[in-house]
Amino acid sequence: MSAIMKVFVLLAVLVCISKAQMDRSGGRCLCSKISKGLDRRFRIKDIQIYQESNSCSKVEIVVTMTNGSKYCLDPAKQSVKKLIANIMTQKARATARSISTSTLESSTTESP
Repeated sequence: MSAIMKVFVLLAVLVCISKAQMDRSGGRCLCSKISKGLDRRFRIKDIQIYQESNSCSKVEIVVTMTNGSKYCLDPAKQSVKKLIANIMTQKARATARSISTSTLESSTTESP
């Protein structure tokens, strides 16, 4: 097979692969179904927010509980927005406290 023919075959394969991937847009999302609520018996251990990407055309919020179970939440729900806002506020307060504590510690350890 000549080199030109090999190039054309390769291009044809690449076109087929890219076409197949475009037909499955949104098919590689993490969340196949959205949970209606969280199990209140367990606390939230981790929360991950995945933005829209080439492989998934929607925002996904995955919550991991202390017992290891994972839930996908609907980012459009008001209760989920409130949960995210509360977590962000708590993190901001914790960061502010650690910055002020480290500033205080460094100022007390410096010699005049």
